[in-house]
Amino acid sequence: MRFTAAHPEIGLRFVPLNFIAEMESIDADISICWAKEGMIKGSHERLFACPACPTGNIKIAERVKKEGIDDVLLSVPLLLDSSDSIGWQDWFDRAGLDLTQSQQGLSIADSNSRVQAIIDGHSSWQELWLIFRNKAQPGVLQEIGISSYEIKKNTKSTSKGSEQSVELHEDAGKLWSISRQDFGALFR
Repeated sequence: MRFTAAHPEIGLRFVPLNFIAEMESIDADISICWAKEGMIKGSHERLFACPACPTGNIKIAERVKKEGIDDVLLSVPLLLDSSDSIGWQDWFDRAGLDLTQSQQGLSIADSNSRVQAIIDGHSSWQELWLIFRNKAQPGVLQEIGISSYEIKKNTKSTSKGSEQSVELHEDAGKLWSISRQDFGALFR
């Protein structure tokens, strides 16, 4: 606000963008964006270096204090900024961790929605999924509600391709197949 008070002749309009390609669709004299070296084609100047770092809510921060960041990053579902983003891959490479050993997360393109998901603890249902899926012990009946089930890890074809699933074999012979996507839908 101090800038606009000191320079009333200059009009400012802030437009949040989620993809570099969107910069061409706005009428602006200047654009400021966060991007990796080489992502922007055309004339541009680096304003300052701004390294990326993992962000989490208070629950995740408490776990990092107890377990260490490496273990937590490999065990919690990650929020991605777009389906083709390599940000997490770069971060894991620099940290000396294997991204393929981490939990697949949810892609949220809008940065404001992604920040709100972090604050809200969006990964809660994903953590429950991991607990549920890790209960899988072929040949062992487990009580869930009023029934007993044998839980097996599997994969299931969904609208997003092949993804993790759990097969529940009810003691009465009924078979249920629940994908990670189906499980997450229960919490929306």
